[in-house]
Order: sequence, then C-alpha cells, then structure tokens
Amino acid sequence: MVLFALRGVRAGGLGLLAGLLLACSKEPPTQSLIDASGQATWVVPYTGKGRVVAAGDLVFFPGDFHDVIAVRKNTGVVAWRSRTAIQSPNTIGWGVAVAGDVVVLPDAYLHAFDRSTGALRWTFTGDEGGLPAQAVPVGNSQLVFSGSGNGLVYGIRAADGVEVWRAAPPWNDGYLAMDPTLAGDTLFVGYAGYPGLRGGIAAFHASTGALIWARDFTPLVGPGQAARCLGNVVVDSATVYASTQIGDVIALDRNTGQIRWQRRPTGGGPANTRQLAIVRRVLVAATLEGQWHGLDAATGNLLWSTDGQLGSIMNPLAAHDGLVYAASGVLATIDPADGSTRILLRGNGASLNLFGTPAIDDERVYIGGQSLWAVRK
Repeated sequence: MVLFALRGVRAGGLGLLAGLLLACSKEPPTQSLIDASGQATWVVPYTGKGRVVAAGDLVFFPGDFHDVIAVRKNTGVVAWRSRTAIQSPNTIGWGVAVAGDVVVLPDAYLHAFDRSTGALRWTFTGDEGGLPAQAVPVGNSQLVFSGSGNGLVYGIRAADGVEVWRAAPPWNDGYLAMDPTLAGDTLFVGYAGYPGLRGGIAAFHASTGALIWARDFTPLVGPGQAARCLGNVVVDSATVYASTQIGDVIALDRNTGQIRWQRRPTGGGPANTRQLAIVRRVLVAATLEGQWHGLDAATGNLLWSTDGQLGSIMNPLAAHDGLVYAASGVLATIDPADGSTRILLRGNGASLNLFGTPAIDDERVYIGGQSLWAVRK
C-alpha cells in the first residue's frame, strides 16, 4: 500500500453468494489531492464513501469498490483491505458498522469481516429482494442491526451471522426501514413509505426485536406532503429526534413515543430532509439546500440559522466533544452555540469528493472521498 504523508498538513447466506472472496484490489490507487487547509496528517489513495468507524487502533473505511479498508490511526498504514464478490460498478451500501469482533459492510447484503485480519466471517442475505443493505447497520458487542428494502428490521448475531430476530413495520406493507439508531437496549428505526408519502418511527427492544412503541408521522404533515423519515434519528437521555422529508423536526419521548414538539425551521420543501445532531442541548438540523439551524432541544425554538455556505448536507452528521462535524464537499465543524463554522479539510482548487459521516477520536477526524483522510481536529 502506498501512503502519502502530508507535512503539517440469512445467516451464512453463502448459497446465494457461493465463492464470495477475500481479495486485494488490483486497480491502481486514485490520485490524491493536496489538502489546501493544512490539516491532514495522512491520506491513503483509495476511494471511500459512507459512514466511517474508528475502533481500537484502527479506523474502518467503507470503500466505493465493494471493499473495507482498515487503516492504523496513528500511522496511516493499511492493516488490511477486503472485498466482497458483488458485481456492480460501485458498493451498494453507505457505511460500515463494528459489532463484537467483526466489521460489517453493507453491499447489497451484509458482509462481516474479522476486525483483526479482514477474513470474511459471514454474509447475511435476508429475504429475497429485501436487500438488508438498504440501511447502514449498527452493532453492539453481540448483535448487528439493519433495516431493509422490504421494511424488515433484523437483529443478527455478530459471531456467526445467525438471524436472532426480525421485526415487520408497525403499519401496513410498502415501507423501507431506514438506518437504525442504537441507544442502550433500544433500537430506533425511521420508516419511509413507497409508493406514497407515508412515514414514521418505531422503537424496538434491541435484544428481542419486540416493539416498544410506534409513531406514524403521516397525520402530522399537511395533505400531499412527505412524512417519510429518511434522515438520521438522534437520541439523548429522555428524547428522540427525527425529521420528515418535508422538513419537519419532531421530538418524541424516548420511552413512550409521545410527541414533545414539532417544528419546521425556516423553509421546507418536497425533499428537504434534515440531518440531525445534538450537542449541549442544542439540536443542529442541516438541510439538503445547505442551511443549518440550531434548535433548543427542550422546546424546538429556533436559536440561530446559517445561509448554507457549506453546501448541501446529504450525509448524517457526527458529534464529538461539543462540536458537530459534517462532510459536504469540505469537512467542517459547526459550533452549536451560534452556528459558526471552521473548515478542516478542503481541496486545492478541486473537489475531494468527501462523502459520508466522519469518525472522530480525541486527536483526528477520519473521512472518505476521493481518498481516505485523517485530519487534525
């Protein structure tokens, strides 16, 4: 592996995918662009996209060519790179998850690789046509959780890929189960209706898949407006926050699903899904048009707004140590106190194609794009 150092700057499921291989890529590495902001500490010339996860001394990047790249945090040395055998131009999925001693890549199906060696451990295919990689999974020490294209939510044993439980949508058919959010032993899942504009959110016991509560968002929006819950769901000690595709932000009681407040901060449109993060009792909501809004987490009252200079925010946000991090062509932080921003990574007259949700530790931020980047905080 070539490394550019910058100065200062269903379980098993192997019948359907027989012969799924562990392989090293033979494609030439992508050409890396120099960081004009002077923050990068290392860059690895592979293409990445989607949610990055840092665990232990490794950071796991979802690649754009059916691969996971495990990189040593401190040095940028590639520990391993493993691929699935899915045949399509690009990875059919948008991130990775760590669960137990495996790292899981959604690529049409869910593919689990040994965290230490990159060896393929198992593949989970779900129901035919369901595509469990419709959503970005999450995991804990025992289970991997994923939504799917047919509305099912799965709890899958991390050790061997055995399906432990499945949960159908709380409403009728025709839903996608979106990216799950795990908080303690509760799994929160947003739903998007297709065809139609329906949507909502449900809470499940993570260990069993039993439904705790469900809230249909459809009655909460106007006639003909999209109630689909496409964005990320965020949780604090007492409240769950979600958004509708029309641009409403909704706060619900974490234990009961009772609505605490609903707001549509300045604007809203047919596809104005808001990505969310909560820091210091401020709920930060970012739009596809690039505006940022800070809402009082307790009341939903608008505290501040920005004019969208960072560009369209398509990817779920990350929060760490009092700041919100976002990739929108540049990598930037947003201060929830007043919406002020700081650029951490930008191209030198060209796009770095940053795409996904960064991983953050006490020293660095990790993000994929035209290359894989480690950036000083």
